[in-house]
Amino acid sequence: MVHVSEYEAKQPQLEPKPHGADGIALRNVRTDRVEPAVAVLLGNNPFSTTASSTTVTVTENNHGRTSGDTVRFRNVQGSPGGVAFTAYEDSSGFSITVTTTNKYTFTLGSTPSITEEAGGPTVTAGPVTITP
Repeated sequence: MVHVSEYEAKQPQLEPKPHGADGIALRNVRTDRVEPAVAVLLGNNPFSTTASSTTVTVTENNHGRTSGDTVRFRNVQGSPGGVAFTAYEDSSGFSITVTTTNKYTFTLGSTPSITEEAGGPTVTAGPVTITP
């Protein structure tokens, strides 16, 4: 038994009082935004060329693009179809025609001399300008 004069109440932190939900859940709430377009890394050797045809087929899985979109290619290696890589890296991009959910075509300014799948493992496809 303890005398009344020696009794000490529990600390308030041991028995916190419940509180209701906050009326404003987030502080300094920001609105949703549209993410800027970015370059997408393509698979290995994404360009499929046919000798003496300026139409090049690009393989990009689940690309989500529509016909008429402008796509710019970067980091092309070698000479796909016997054409210098600089022809594929046109700074104004290429207007594409969607053929399937994984492929689209574009018209190259030069005529390939070889039928092959080429381009290298580092090719990216994206918008003409990339904003940081």
